[in-house]
Amino acid sequence: EIAVLREEVAILREQLEAQPPESVEWMLKYRDEKAKVEEMEANAAVAFAADEREELEASLVTLMEEKDSLLQKVEDMSNERNTEIDGIIKDVNSLENANIALQSQLDRKELA
Repeated sequence: EIAVLREEVAILREQLEAQPPESVEWMLKYRDEKAKVEEMEANAAVAFAADEREELEASLVTLMEEKDSLLQKVEDMSNERNTEIDGIIKDVNSLENANIALQSQLDRKELA
């Protein structure tokens, strides 16, 4: 059994030594290029993340500006509504005062 294993190891060594040096060079070049591609992909992912972050920040600024604008509109509408309510209350008070004055005049005429 040991002899068989030694023979297999010898055969594998012969195959390894028989490989042309070009194939080893190609294997090394392949590994180098693969590492470069992986590095480029990693850099592209980082660059994409930075671009995506800039886009998200710009969207955030736009949304915050829209929020401020909408809050201002709500405040303006609320002020307008309060002004209208104040006007209505003023009109109601005027009508009540007029009604009281007319009722007083009616009461005086009935007494006379």
